[in-house]
Amino acid sequence: MKHLSVLALLVCPPLFAAGPSTDKTPNPADWREQAKFKGHSPAGIRSARIALDSATGLLALTDTDKTIALVDLKTGKVRARLTGHRNLIMALHIAGGTLSSVDTDGVFKQWDAEKAKEKRSRSLGLKDIQNAAFSADGKRLVTNAARLEAPALAKQFQVWDLSGDKKPWVVSAHSEHAYAAVFTADAKFVWTRGCAMIKPSESVKSFSELTVNEARLFDVDKKREVLTLADPSVSSVEPAPDGKHFAVVTFAPSEKSYFVKVHDSPGAKVQAQFKLGAPMASALAFSPDGQYLAASVGSRGPFDKTAKVEIKIWDWKKGKLVSTLQGHTDGVEQLVWAADGSYLLSSSREGTIRKWGAPAK
Repeated sequence: MKHLSVLALLVCPPLFAAGPSTDKTPNPADWREQAKFKGHSPAGIRSARIALDSATGLLALTDTDKTIALVDLKTGKVRARLTGHRNLIMALHIAGGTLSSVDTDGVFKQWDAEKAKEKRSRSLGLKDIQNAAFSADGKRLVTNAARLEAPALAKQFQVWDLSGDKKPWVVSAHSEHAYAAVFTADAKFVWTRGCAMIKPSESVKSFSELTVNEARLFDVDKKREVLTLADPSVSSVEPAPDGKHFAVVTFAPSEKSYFVKVHDSPGAKVQAQFKLGAPMASALAFSPDGQYLAASVGSRGPFDKTAKVEIKIWDWKKGKLVSTLQGHTDGVEQLVWAADGSYLLSSSREGTIRKWGAPAK
């Protein structure tokens, strides 16, 4: 395992390759809100979990903590509601007519989305799941659990092979708290993030000052850690579809500003960076062809109560902001592009999911 600074990481050859979509994303310069859907309540704690099947235009969302609504994006109507989970649903995945879901009790379910019926249920044997994410193909799942009687679990992530009933393997152990993970497009690697908390003081003015963060890249197939991204201010990591780039959110104390940066793994420098100021970016998402990068900026958190909530979209290779989407009133935690890049979905803690795209002609 290598422990690398940002610049040292960038001189490494590409570690994974999945290939971007061949569909060219339409320029989102004139995008507006096209539709709005109600997610689960109570709002303000976290946003609804969402997943999109672009082929069928079916949106899966948690409309309560324990139920899933299947929404037809063409009509805006709820096609079905799925019940069966007994606790908070943490992650969703939908493709090819099959919906997958997992809750905090470690119950994994698969559903026939067309018939709105449960096909399979499996207990992972892991309680108190705090974070979960499916791979793009839905065949793998990464989780993190927090249990008072087993504090070591709070530092670990587990990767599950969902095709059978095999036991998981630990992919990362952080110093104090493990709090988020994301697979690369080909599901061969997973980025994990953790943090160590710093004692609060009256001088603290941003969340970044309360934590020392770390991001790690893990080779899932070889079951070994590849590297650690040694930047204590990294709060988000998002791999690009081409496997050659990744985006991060960092904080620069000297400038009192957050930045969104795009790194090129074979190179030795940041390929693009965008200054945000005081509002923090919480969610990142590359368009399927990798041309555009979307970021949610601002929330009603303790350090930025007055921050305007926006979704910014950059043509990052040109270093140009092309669109700023406004409408949400609280932090956006999930951004999901359509497979052809023709629209973007966002899920906010205010309790809504919004669809953004070109205005109707």
